[in-house]
Amino acid sequence: MLSYLDINVHFYFLGKMSLLHSLYLIANPDLSYYTLENLSSAEEKAVKDFIWMYQDEIKDNSTGVLKISKIFDEYIKNEHPEHESDQIDGFFSLDNPDLHLQNFKSDEIKSMKTAGFNPGESQDRKSFYRTLDPMRRQDFFVVSHSWNTLNGKVIDLKGYFKYMKSGHSTNILPHRYIQDYKN
Repeated sequence: MLSYLDINVHFYFLGKMSLLHSLYLIANPDLSYYTLENLSSAEEKAVKDFIWMYQDEIKDNSTGVLKISKIFDEYIKNEHPEHESDQIDGFFSLDNPDLHLQNFKSDEIKSMKTAGFNPGESQDRKSFYRTLDPMRRQDFFVVSHSWNTLNGKVIDLKGYFKYMKSGHSTNILPHRYIQDYKN
């Protein structure tokens, strides 16, 4: 039979193992959230170091994409100058349209109201979206976005959290990143 002391010692070590496991996961983040490119071990270390230092900002929705991209670019240039880093301001291609109110033009919002739709209601925006010209509907599948490259490889610190978790995209493959888009 286990004594009270045996049980406490067991839970003490179980707690330590959980803490160690948690620390391992924090220090070794899953890079598939940030890139699907094959990184060298030195590139992987640079990205993991950044993610470890700025994990709260990366996961915080109030930290903008542009801000975290600038921080990453500066971090790589200062802490890992052996790597080439660029911040790219471009567009991201979605699987599902982004029908947030800010994506509608002012004349479309006026037309929406005139047609009896409430722009503040997501269901009304979806219904109005279906009445738009097919060429205009395509614009809702492309959103402005910033990301980084590390030695020419795409590193997107917010794409997973912003587009995959919301259901707008199924992946962050490199073909989704568009530098020039005419709408």
